[in-house]
Amino acid sequence: MKLCLTSLAPLACLALLPAHAADGFITFEGQVQVQTCAVVMASQAVILPTISSRQLDSAGKTAGSTYFDVAVSGCDPSIVALQTLFEAGPTVDTATGRLKNVSYGAANVQLELLNADGSVIDLGGVVLATVQGARRQGVPMVPILQGAGSQRFIARYYATGPAGPGWVRSNIYVTTLYW
Repeated sequence: MKLCLTSLAPLACLALLPAHAADGFITFEGQVQVQTCAVVMASQAVILPTISSRQLDSAGKTAGSTYFDVAVSGCDPSIVALQTLFEAGPTVDTATGRLKNVSYGAANVQLELLNADGSVIDLGGVVLATVQGARRQGVPMVPILQGAGSQRFIARYYATGPAGPGWVRSNIYVTTLYW
C-alpha cells in the first residue's frame, strides 16, 4: 500500500498546476514628436477685481469677470490646433465643476471658468489630460497659425450662498493639447 501512495504523489502535484491559454492580443502604440510648442506664461496669476459681497448675496450670482489667455508659440509647422485642458485636482469641487476657495476667506464663494464665448467650463471629474477630457469640459479647439495660437478664458466669482467678506484664492493645473 505504501508503494501505491508514493507512486501517486507526483500525479497529485500535477493536479495543483494552473491551466492557461492565450485568449487575446494587445498592441501598444505611441508617437514621439519633435518639440511641439512652447507655452507662453505657463504659470500666471489672474487677479480678479475687488467686489462687494452684495453682488454675491444669493446662490447662483456671479461677478468680477476677468479675461485670461493660454498661449503657445514656436510650434512645429505640423501642429495646426490647440486645446486647453484644466486638470481636476484637490482645488476642484467635482460636484459643481468649479474651483474651491482655498484661502479660508470669503464664505460661499467659488471661482467659475468660462470659454471666451461665455459658456461654462465643467472642471469636475476630468483627471487625465486627454482629448476626451477637454471635450467633456466644453473647451473648443483653436487654430495655430504661423506657429502660434491662443485661447481666451474668463474667470469669475460664483456664489454658492450669501457671500461673506474675505479673500478668494484657488489654482488649477493646465495642459495644452496639440494636433
